[in-house]
Amino acid sequence: MHESVETTVSVQYATVILSVGIAPIFLRKRFALIEICVNRCAAFLAQDHFVASWHVHCISITMQSVQFPNLGYVRSSVVDSQLQGLKSWINTISEDTTTINHSHVGTIAREYEIEDESVKQELSNILGPMVQQYCTDMHFTVEQRPMALTKAWCNLQTSGEYFAAHTHVGVFSFALWVQVPFTQADERAWREARGKSGRETASFQFHYTDALGRITPNVLEVDRSWENEIVVFPGEMMHSVTPYYSTDDTRIVVSGNVDYVG
Repeated sequence: MHESVETTVSVQYATVILSVGIAPIFLRKRFALIEICVNRCAAFLAQDHFVASWHVHCISITMQSVQFPNLGYVRSSVVDSQLQGLKSWINTISEDTTTINHSHVGTIAREYEIEDESVKQELSNILGPMVQQYCTDMHFTVEQRPMALTKAWCNLQTSGEYFAAHTHVGVFSFALWVQVPFTQADERAWREARGKSGRETASFQFHYTDALGRITPNVLEVDRSWENEIVVFPGEMMHSVTPYYSTDDTRIVVSGNVDYVG
């Protein structure tokens, strides 16, 4: 999606007629088109007796700024009534619950696959409209094939655990924050007490390549205010989860993949 801005400006310049011939002088200022005070210009040149006459011309120049298209994410709030089955299922997690191992991308040890079809349907009801909105807003082209939630899991993250930058399998992925036991103020206080700065803790980050080939992060400062918030993004979009340190309580995040079926 190209974004452009058109600006029309008026530029004044002086054509100075010399006693020995005609030579135009264009007075410009770097990075901006400005109005030139022709009277001062003419008066200055007249001091040296070069000017026989001068004329003022006004032209209009239209400039267009074009931003290269790039992808992003779609964010939505979910009400508790939409998550009743999911939250009930989370309360039943035990040693017998099927686990998922993503240790190759990080250190979050407790990951549990959501196999309950009613819970997956609950998530699908939320994801369907968001996927459609993503395709519309981002002009994201998908194949004319049915898609469905193919896999979902729940992460129980504790202090110090993280996921490094990684991608998912599937056309779309999502992250749904069910429980976040801290605020950004808590994390800032923790960092400041240890002489740390920046946003290196307690965030969800996207990593993408800009038009100059630079890896650029987009940081979501996720905290308690993000509970029941969900983001949907392409599965191939690189993202990471940074650790938090201000509490020993558990952060609960549900994630998964939407892919072609049939």
